[in-house]
Amino acid sequence: MVRKKDKLQIIAFNGYGTTDRFYVRGRALEDESIDLGQKGAFQLFINTWKRFETDEIRNTPIRVAFEGNHSLKGKTDNEGYYLINEKVENLSQYANDEGWVKFEISFQDINLKKEILRQNRFPGEMLIPSNKSKFGVISDIDDTILHTGVVSSLKWKVVINTIFKRATHRKPHGRGSGFLSTITSG
Repeated sequence: MVRKKDKLQIIAFNGYGTTDRFYVRGRALEDESIDLGQKGAFQLFINTWKRFETDEIRNTPIRVAFEGNHSLKGKTDNEGYYLINEKVENLSQYANDEGWVKFEISFQDINLKKEILRQNRFPGEMLIPSNKSKFGVISDIDDTILHTGVVSSLKWKVVINTIFKRATHRKPHGRGSGFLSTITSG
């Protein structure tokens, strides 16, 4: 069987920091071309397999760039993850009115034997919370907004929702998104 060469990508997880601390994590992986709109149990199973079976881009130098030619350097680990935790003077100058700092992350080596997606420019965001914030909530979507079934007996609903349910058919909790909107807006 001939396997096509997967293209390379960098995923930046939404980060957080302070007016002088840049803190962002993410992962460099081969793009598995997952189509979340596919139907049928077999195709859903294949998509699930692709999400769990990852091809990491290990020990590779990366670069984060802000507007104004400011940049930081980092490196992925043995599993393709990276963490950039650096002091950056006056980081808030790059933030929008809501406190989000937009940046681009890229592979430093463009000769990686495989095609790099998006012209090697992957977007990311980091939040600098307002000085008026009294507390922060850091959460993922599962069981905060979307129902996963993690509290079901023997965890069968988690298996069904993970493997056999299309992403477009996952149900939100009744008031989860409203709750997050309320605490986000203050």
